[in-house]
Amino acid sequence: MRAEQDRNPPPVVVRLRTLKAERAKAQTQRRHVPGIFVMNADMGIGETIEELLLIWGASDEEEYHDNIWFLPSYEI
Repeated sequence: MRAEQDRNPPPVVVRLRTLKAERAKAQTQRRHVPGIFVMNADMGIGETIEELLLIWGASDEEEYHDNIWFLPSYEI
């Protein structure tokens, strides 16, 4: 089972690695990438929307450039 998991990682892991690689590539080319938010798959759509609206309303877009953020960013 473990060998199969190593050959076929979950899609989220593959996507996150791709995002990190793209961010690094942009930085070497002195470009900016927009903020990337990785959502918790266990969050409901309503909770996800609330989190994004809160972030959108309480910050400037430049705050998130060149970073990857995980939501929720806290544990309850």
